[in-house]
Amino acid sequence: MTIAAGLCAFAISAVAAPISQETALAAAEGFLARSSVAQRILAGRSVKDVEARGNLWIVNLEPSGYIEIAGSTKCAPIAFFSTHDFVEPEVGSPFAAKLTGDSMMVAEKE
Repeated sequence: MTIAAGLCAFAISAVAAPISQETALAAAEGFLARSSVAQRILAGRSVKDVEARGNLWIVNLEPSGYIEIAGSTKCAPIAFFSTHDFVEPEVGSPFAAKLTGDSMMVAEKE
């Protein structure tokens, strides 16, 4: 079972700025080191690599898992996390739209 938590909340600032790879990495490392939730659920994991995906950063963890970091200051840095490795979402899903940066993408039903 995937343990994922959505922690995205809108920031008070009216102007959103992009988040750099270094900032995303620092946010993930800080989350792993200081969050009681991360220390319980992601215990023993460390950062493996970081990849840009549309409007997000995906921080892959070792031995498994990932942290999804918001790509701008519009949301709180930690959007989701999982104890399982990242898996490409189904094309047309809302999560796939976030990864491609296509916020207008809508899944059509036949």
